[in-house]
Amino acid sequence: MWKIAVENIKIALTSIRSQLLRTCITVFIIAIGIWALVGILSVVSALKNTIVEDFASMGANTFTIHQYDMADRIANNNSNPVVNPTITYKEALEFKSQYQYPFSVISLSFDAASNIEVKNEIMKTDPEINIIGCDENYLSNSGITVESGRSFSHTDIKNNHFVCIVGSDFSNNMFKGISSIGQNLSIKGYKFQIIGVLKEQGNTFGKNEDQRIFIPIQIARTIFNTANVNYTIKVRLLKEGLLNQAVDQATADFRNIRHLTPAQKNN
Repeated sequence: MWKIAVENIKIALTSIRSQLLRTCITVFIIAIGIWALVGILSVVSALKNTIVEDFASMGANTFTIHQYDMADRIANNNSNPVVNPTITYKEALEFKSQYQYPFSVISLSFDAASNIEVKNEIMKTDPEINIIGCDENYLSNSGITVESGRSFSHTDIKNNHFVCIVGSDFSNNMFKGISSIGQNLSIKGYKFQIIGVLKEQGNTFGKNEDQRIFIPIQIARTIFNTANVNYTIKVRLLKEGLLNQAVDQATADFRNIRHLTPAQKNN
């Protein structure tokens, strides 16, 4: 068997030496074909990742748990108005700890205050700033990009650091010509350090998204301690094709948190 293999190798080498040009051209063509195939696959993969990321930034891979069904509200379906209970902080935390769907990232947030006056050592704003209390996952789950500086870290949220992230319009108006990163703000007497500035977003439904300030959720709960605060839960999936199953699991988990019987409708 070994002798046959050696003999075949000798014949192959003799054939290659006798037709060297043809051999080189064949090897070159095969190399070009493999290189082109790898290049095409790489380009397709890059385009796919770009498209998926763009759709994810628009919320295609994210769902939100609201107090009310947003589809009914958009359709103005008021024939049978139902008053759902608010999503409390306890329920939101319980959902975050119980929801174990694979490849999911959960964020909690609430609209802490609107039309707030914010100050620094030089000037103060008109009372038109909106304050959002959120955790470290909120910005990425909402498709919001930090243009300069950084986003919240787990340590910022866990240890209640007095830091904030501001919108682009707020930064440009408050700190004209200078970087706002590292600057201090005063919100209702509490001092916050700016750690990030968001990419410009523009207006949404008549609201200027670039005049918002984001602060850690626990600090926001302390400063803006009002009754019946309604929290928003966002779930982002890191893998495509799992959205419907993830929504079904979230619905079941939240029904259990609210102790709904099988006969009761979702609230």
